[in-house]
Parts: sequence; structure tokens; C-alpha cells
Amino acid sequence: MKIDWYKSSLLGSIFVLAGSAAFFSVYGMAHLFKSQFIAIIILGLGLEAAKFTATVGLHDLWYRLNKFLKIYRFAEKLVEEEGPAILAWFLRGFQKLLVEVNNTGDIVIGDGQRRKVENLLAESDSVTHFIQDRVHKTHGATVTNDEFITLYGEYCAERGWVAMEQAKLQKVINQKMLELRQVTQSHSLTGRGKSKRGFRNISVDGQRPDEEFYGD
Repeated sequence: MKIDWYKSSLLGSIFVLAGSAAFFSVYGMAHLFKSQFIAIIILGLGLEAAKFTATVGLHDLWYRLNKFLKIYRFAEKLVEEEGPAILAWFLRGFQKLLVEVNNTGDIVIGDGQRRKVENLLAESDSVTHFIQDRVHKTHGATVTNDEFITLYGEYCAERGWVAMEQAKLQKVINQKMLELRQVTQSHSLTGRGKSKRGFRNISVDGQRPDEEFYGD
């Protein structure tokens, strides 16, 4: 009888690894619970034997069990049984598409899809929309940088948007405020004995009335 040395060495390696794992598992549990040494030894050996038996059993029975876990040749059966219906469904959709393109010269999207697209585009330029909707030129008014960012975050939250990351938010705010409201950031808004950064002659909807910073 010819010996398959590759399979024999592979099987031997598996037994060595499994035996080592079992030994150290039982050894560690026994030392962890020294007062119940014998019970832990029996428990550990039983668990390791059960794992090994279950592994071997699943390997031998996998092809039988697999029939209960998935539909055999699902893709082929789907095409064989439902292929004509799927093709007809695609063709009906293609006919509708041709009618839309012939009538409008483009692919028509529904109101819901259009709103989603518009919302995504607005979210990508959220600072611009915040300034256009909530920020006003008001003589004598001021808004601190911290309050501006807080109100911007609340604005985004109201719309379910993800606010711009802090790392580049301040730079974008300064650029957009200069572009849309023709103001630059001041570093000397004073009030309550402090000096803060912010914008002069600017008010923002939702500002707290107790903010008492003003421009020099």
C-alpha cells in the first residue's frame, strides 16, 4: 500500500496543532480555577473533544447540509424558470425610456429623485447655502467665530446634512463670507473682557441675545 506522505504530514500537523491548543486551553483553565482542578480538567477535555468531533462531522456532512442552506444552482434555475419574465420586464422599461427620450430629449427623473439630487448638491456646498439663507449684513452687529460655526452646525442638522469637517471649515467660511457678504474676519471683537475672532456688521438668524461682543 502506497503511503501519501503529503496527506499524512498534513493530518499529523493538524493533530499536533489541535492537541497543543487543547492542552494549553485546559492547562490554563485548570490553573485559573485551582480550587476546582479536577472538574475543570474534565470540562476542558470534554469541550475540546466536542469541538474536534463537531469539526470532523461538519466536514463529512457539509455537502448534505449545504442543500438546506442555499438553493443549488440558483443562478441557472433563475434563468431557466424566470428568464423570459425578467427579459420582458427589462424590455418594457427600455420602451418607456425610449418614449421619454423621444418626447423630452433626456431621461426624465421623478420629483423624489430630483429632490434627492438637489439635496446632495446643496449639502456639498453647505456653507454657501447657510450664508445665503441665514447670514445678513447688519450695521453695528457682530457674530463671533464660535457662534457662527455653532449656528452652521445646527443649520446642517436641521436638513440632515453632514457638516463640513473642521479642518477646512474655517478657510471656506472666510472665503465665502468675502465672496457673498464682502466682509473679512476680524480678530478683535471685544466683550466680557475678552477678544475673539468673528465678523463685524454681520448678524446670523438664531443668534443668542446674550452675546455682547462688539467691534472696535
